[in-house]
Amino acid sequence: MDRWHPDHEDYISALKDVDEDERTRCLGEMRSASYKRAFLISLKQRYPDGQGIALKLSKQLSSANKKLTKAIQAYNNIQSLWEPQSGQYPATVSFEVACDTSWDTYQTLHASMGEPGLPYSIKRKAIDAVSLKERAVEEQEMVKTEMERVMQHLHTQHGITLQEIHRCQESDNISGQAVLTQHIIRIELRMYRSFHRFKQHIPALPAPPSSHIQYILPSHMSDSDGSSYDDVSDDDYVLEVSSDEEEEDSNDDTNEVL
Repeated sequence: MDRWHPDHEDYISALKDVDEDERTRCLGEMRSASYKRAFLISLKQRYPDGQGIALKLSKQLSSANKKLTKAIQAYNNIQSLWEPQSGQYPATVSFEVACDTSWDTYQTLHASMGEPGLPYSIKRKAIDAVSLKERAVEEQEMVKTEMERVMQHLHTQHGITLQEIHRCQESDNISGQAVLTQHIIRIELRMYRSFHRFKQHIPALPAPPSSHIQYILPSHMSDSDGSSYDDVSDDDYVLEVSSDEEEEDSNDDTNEVL
């Protein structure tokens, strides 16, 4: 079998392939080592010299420097065998240039070529961050479900109380009607407070009834944003209703005296 002459077309083509394979392999190792080196330096700066973790990081940094130096030497040795077959790659590389993680030549490499090889701690943090995000989404859905349950419970209580009020009206049970009216006012107040706090998270939440609250709200207060219900406590409504009842009782006593 005859050897190819350096000027032979097949020889030139094969040399280009070998040149690209060897240079990209060495550059990939250099990129991986430089990324790890930069990461270790950023970590080491957080701890004072002499501290246990700082000493451990120093050893890892020395190991990364050795790997980077070895990859640089392997790349530069190619120059003694043949000249670069493409203008895409430099003939030689210095340590300072190889340490630059933003070096343009690194960006030309394929993503899988000499993968950066992030430390396990960083990969673990990334996994934890993704898990935390997924858990947060689950928590949001759970909270929304709980909001809907709260509103459903209040709607149920409102319906039951309203039925009892109607029964008291039919039987002329005034005292029972008064007690239940105070109770349904509290329920409607809680429903409106919950509605105006929940609706930004659940836009489709149905509006609560206000058949009793609307008659006792001060005229200057509006429920357009729910703020009026936050400013007035349950006791304010009860006291207002109670004062009306006391006034009626007082009028009845006065009429009896007259």
